[in-house]
Amino acid sequence: GFKPNHKMWSTLFEAVAFDPEITKQWFEKAANELEPDGNMYVAMIRSMATGGLADEAEGYYEQLTEKGIKPTTVTFHALMAAAAADVDRTLFWFEEMQDNGLNVTLASWDILLKSCHQGWLSTRKRAFRHRGADFLQAALDSGAKPNTKLLTTAAR
Repeated sequence: GFKPNHKMWSTLFEAVAFDPEITKQWFEKAANELEPDGNMYVAMIRSMATGGLADEAEGYYEQLTEKGIKPTTVTFHALMAAAAADVDRTLFWFEEMQDNGLNVTLASWDILLKSCHQGWLSTRKRAFRHRGADFLQAALDSGAKPNTKLLTTAAR
């Protein structure tokens, strides 16, 4: 009979990411049938991010690393998105990505700037605006060539 593979499970997790509880149930079912791979863990981290569950997203990251799976830029982008309500936590994952030898991309900078924007929206503290400007300057200093998306995020 038909046996789901890693790709199918990852796709299913992404499809129900709006409901982390369902995603967690499906992950447990999948883990009983096959050893989860990096894509399955990233899909779970994204689902937890969608639900605003940063601690749980980090729990799936811990499982991923305990199994010896090497995190990718996509893994760290998902963790940064999960932590977006907390600029310091987002910055931690941004730096952790670099500590793991992965390159910062325009998407990395965009997520970091969005975190500053979310901090500003929730508190209206000007410090978040200044921090976002500092991050944009750091991106430019690193040689990043901003695209329209990044500049739009920075302008918010």
